[in-house]
Amino acid sequence: EGRNCRGAQTAEGRNCSVSVEIDSNIVKAILQSQLSGVGLAHCGFLLLVVTGMAGAQPPLPSRDSTIAALKRDLTYLASPALAGRATGSPGVDSAAQYLAKRYVSMMADAVLKTKQCDSAGDCRRTYFQPFRPPAYVLARAGIDTLAIAFNIVASAEGFDTTLSRQWLVVGAHYDHLGRTGYGARDRTYATEPHLGADDNASGTAAILELARRFVNLPMRRPVLFVNFGSEELGEFGSSVFVENAPFPPDSMVAMFNFDMVGHLRGGKVQLYGLGSSGDWSRVIDRANAEDKLALDRHSELDPRGSGSDHDNFARAGVPVVHFFTGTHSAYHTKDDTVEQIDFDGMTKVIDFAEHVIRLVGDGAVRPARAPKALSDRRRHD
Repeated sequence: EGRNCRGAQTAEGRNCSVSVEIDSNIVKAILQSQLSGVGLAHCGFLLLVVTGMAGAQPPLPSRDSTIAALKRDLTYLASPALAGRATGSPGVDSAAQYLAKRYVSMMADAVLKTKQCDSAGDCRRTYFQPFRPPAYVLARAGIDTLAIAFNIVASAEGFDTTLSRQWLVVGAHYDHLGRTGYGARDRTYATEPHLGADDNASGTAAILELARRFVNLPMRRPVLFVNFGSEELGEFGSSVFVENAPFPPDSMVAMFNFDMVGHLRGGKVQLYGLGSSGDWSRVIDRANAEDKLALDRHSELDPRGSGSDHDNFARAGVPVVHFFTGTHSAYHTKDDTVEQIDFDGMTKVIDFAEHVIRLVGDGAVRPARAPKALSDRRRHD
C-alpha cells in the first residue's frame, strides 16, 4: 500500500486497484489534539489509502457529456441535502468525501503523505488535508470552535521527468455559507440554507472536469488539484495549503483559481491577478486566439471588496490567474441555485482555461514572477 502504479501492473502481474479507508483512530487523535496551530506535522490525516491505479484511459467526452458531468457534480454539491456546505457541517464533510471519490474514479493520484509508513519508507497517501480555522472566526460565524475543515488534494503526473518538480496548481473552494448567515446578503433569510451553486459549486465542478482532462492527457509538468475548505471564513484552506504544501512555493509554476464561473450568459470572462506575471498577456492572447471569448482583464488580484484563494499564492510570489464570471443578484443569497447556472457558458470557460493551463504546463519557460505580496489584505482582518 502507498505505491502508485497508475497505468501499469504490479510486480506480481495483478492490475492495481484503489481503495478508500477512513481511519477512526486518526480522526479521534485529531479531535483530541484540537489541531493547535494549523501545523500539519502535528495533526495527522484522514486516510484515503491508495493501493494503485491502472487501466486504459477513456477518450475525452463530447460537449454534451461534459455538460452532463458538470450538471451531475454541481447538482449534488449544491443540493438541499448538503445544506450549503458550511464549514464544520455534515454537508461540507459529505462534499469532501464526494470529491475524493471522484478523484479516485478518474484515477487522479493522492499526493499527501500520512505518517503510516512501512520499513522501506513507503507511506500511505491521502487526499485529505485537515486543519482548524481560528476559534474566534468560527465563533463569529456561529460554528463550533472545534470544527475541522479539509482541503482535498489530488494530482496528475507530467510526462517530462526533467520538469517533475515544477508544479501547476488548479484550485477552487468548495465550502459555502450553509445556514450560518455569515456573509449572507439577504439578512431576512440568512439562516435558510444558502446552497452556493455559483459560489462555489461551479468552480468545484470545473476543477473536477479539468482534472479528468489532465489525467487523460497529461502535460509536460505535473498538476495539483486543490479543493479548498473555509474560503468563506477568510481563505483559511489556501493559507494552510501554501504553508504546508507537499513542495515549497518556489516549485509552484502558477496557480489557477476558479471562483464563481457559472454565470457567463454571453458576458465576459473576467481574469484577475494578471499583474502577478508579465507573461500572462502573451499566454492569454495565444489561448484566446482559438476560443475568441470576450475577456475583461485585471492586473489586481480581486474585484473591489472581495478576495479568494489565489491571494495566498500571490503573497508567496506565485503567478496567479483567477477565472471569474462576475457577481450577480443571487450572490450570497438563498437564490444561488442550480437553476441559475449557465452550463454552456461554464464549458466555454473551462475550455479556455484548459488552453491557458496547457500553454503553461507544456511551455519551455515558466511564467516570470512579479514581486511578492501584491495584496496583504485578508478578509477576516
